[in-house]
Amino acid sequence: AIQLIMKYFAATEPGIALAVQRHWDWTANALWFEEIPRPRNPYYTAYFLGGKDAVMDAWRVRRYLTNHGVDENLYWDPNGQHGQPVLDKKGLKALKDWLLAPEPKRTPPSSDSETDSSEWSESENE
Repeated sequence: AIQLIMKYFAATEPGIALAVQRHWDWTANALWFEEIPRPRNPYYTAYFLGGKDAVMDAWRVRRYLTNHGVDENLYWDPNGQHGQPVLDKKGLKALKDWLLAPEPKRTPPSSDSETDSSEWSESENE
């Protein structure tokens, strides 16, 4: 069903079809792991992938992320299509829980630290 919706809105709507087919530069819109702010911090970053995505190779993206140490907030639906992981109940709940998660606790620097005592650091890895 989602493929029909995508086809209708993305392929037949003149404005979207023109933009994607004529003006979208896929190579300029690639996002490399090093460009993602705080990519391993589960408070700031979450990944939702579907294994049957028709737009991108989600299996490859998943492998790329896990090879770079992403193990938290990687939501994977092997049968999900493009956008579907956040449309079903389980994926939508995971997205909602992530968005509503409390901010991580901040810890004061140790007394032997060279940083100013007014600076605080996050307890989560970045």
